[in-house]
Amino acid sequence: MRQLLVPIPAVPDYRERLRAPWWWWLAGAVVVALGGAEVAGGYGGWRGWLPYLVLGLVGGGALLLPFRTQVRVRGGELAARDARLPLDVVGQVQTLSRAETHRLLGRDADPAAFAVVRGFIPTAVFLRLDDPSDDTPYWVISSRHPDQLAAAIEAARTRTNGSGRPGNAG
Repeated sequence: MRQLLVPIPAVPDYRERLRAPWWWWLAGAVVVALGGAEVAGGYGGWRGWLPYLVLGLVGGGALLLPFRTQVRVRGGELAARDARLPLDVVGQVQTLSRAETHRLLGRDADPAAFAVVRGFIPTAVFLRLDDPSDDTPYWVISSRHPDQLAAAIEAARTRTNGSGRPGNAG
């Protein structure tokens, strides 16, 4: 008897960059303009523009470099910052509201937990780990779209076969 193989649709990847909000860039531009005007007050020509250029590069770097964290779900794995988590060790996935995120990172926080948190992103995703060999009880990951991130994690989990590699569940 001939067996019919049905292709399994691929789980789409999820990627989110945890960048500084747009209004921080606007505030930075105002600071650069005021600082540049103060320093360049009496200069003309190219020397008058030099403080704006230097302050703009420093300000842009200060907003860009520390806030360029990426969260990604791909190939049965969650990557946040430089850490990787195989999704076959995740027991529970839950989206967190602003108040729940604040509580879980505040008075109810576990010091052994892993967190990738940005204070300007109020919501997060909670991942309880089910791995006896790991001392980390859970992960908390900031996300502007926690429902989409949780759905991507759940979809990728159902596609793993327990070995951490994509395949048929079960």
